[in-house]
Parts: sequence; C-alpha cells; structure tokens
Amino acid sequence: MVVPEGWKNEDGYLVRVFVLKDFRVAMDFIAKVADLAEKAKHHPDIEIFDYNRVRIKLVTHQAGNTIASRDIDLATRIDYLY
Repeated sequence: MVVPEGWKNEDGYLVRVFVLKDFRVAMDFIAKVADLAEKAKHHPDIEIFDYNRVRIKLVTHQAGNTIASRDIDLATRIDYLY
C-alpha cells in the first residue's frame, strides 16, 4: 500500500503533522477533519501542540490495527483540506 506524500508509517499508524498559521486556523482545520471523519465513520487520533501544529494518526481497528485503504482515503481527503 502506498503511503500518501507527507504521511509516514509510525508504529503501525499512518501519521502526519500539519503546521497551520495560528491556533485559530489549527482549530478550524481540526473541525473540518472531524466533519470528514464523521462522514467516513472513521475517527483518527488528533492532537494539537505548539499552538499551531496538528498531528493526525490513522489506523483501522477492524483490520487488526493496521493501515488499510480507508486510512489512505481519509488521509488523502485531509490533505485536500490542508
């Protein structure tokens, strides 16, 4: 499976850190990611740190805690938001 550009396999999770303009923009980005996740019924781990950095971790629990096509699909949709 091909990992989208900017993402990496970190301890079995598909992970990317996004750097936003400021805290408000980071929070707006998180809200948009949450909307995508709800529609996909696939919920990532989301962490905000250093006021403008957002770390997103994706894994499919139903596939034995592995990176699956639904993770790649959601990662690609998240990239489009960014």
